Amino acid sequence: MARRRRGDGPCPVLGGAVERRLPRGAGEARAGGLDHGPRLRGRLCRGLRPGARARAHGAVAQPRAAAGGAALHRGDAGVPIIVLLLYVAFVLAPGLVDLWNLARGLIGLEPVRPRDFSLLWRAVIALTLAYSAFLAEIFRAGLQSVDRGQVEAGMSLGLSRWHRFRLIVFPQAFRTIFPALGNDFVAMVKDSSLVSVLGVTDVTQLGKVTAAGNFRYFETYNVVALIYLTMTIGLSLVLRRLEARLRARG
Repeated sequence: MARRRRGDGPCPVLGGAVERRLPRGAGEARAGGLDHGPRLRGRLCRGLRPGARARAHGAVAQPRAAAGGAALHRGDAGVPIIVLLLYVAFVLAPGLVDLWNLARGLIGLEPVRPRDFSLLWRAVIALTLAYSAFLAEIFRAGLQSVDRGQVEAGMSLGLSRWHRFRLIVFPQAFRTIFPALGNDFVAMVKDSSLVSVLGVTDVTQLGKVTAAGNFRYFETYNVVALIYLTMTIGLSLVLRRLEARLRARG
């Protein structure tokens, strides 16, 4: 009776997803009649189990890209969001309009006035710039938490770069990325109330207009606070449920 070797059979973590997508003959290097494919598959599967220790030398992102992301993060994190909103609305947006008007002669389009650039889109651009650096840092940290040995095992199995990312790197990194990503999403919902300083019609701005019209500040701002509280608590509960499902599947 043949003895079952360690690493034989489908991976219990991904349910054989990696093995089913392997190119035919990948990793089946034979030397002296020994088949090294199961051993390599076992190494890959053991690394995919939850709780695998991430090493500092296991970074997936390139050091240069990581340094650029860190610099962008430090630059955006040093500017308050309300200052960034005002800068984008009254400095960056008019500058973009001027650049468009300078280049429109080459394209043959109509000129654009600063008032044609709506305050809503200025607020969207400002919040995008404010949170893009934080999100880039979250994704960088999640990708770097994957052990370098996982990528090397995928290369030994003959997986392409896309398959290594989709089947090995991203499933492990996503478990690290998702909690911080959810927290930033909830924080962005709360910080969206700052767009009211630009006159954008949101919940806070509607509350200010309503309270200025009926002078019922207590009732009006209680309703505004309850709306934001309902949104943030509801989103937090949904994200917590998704995190629990991820842990259960892992």
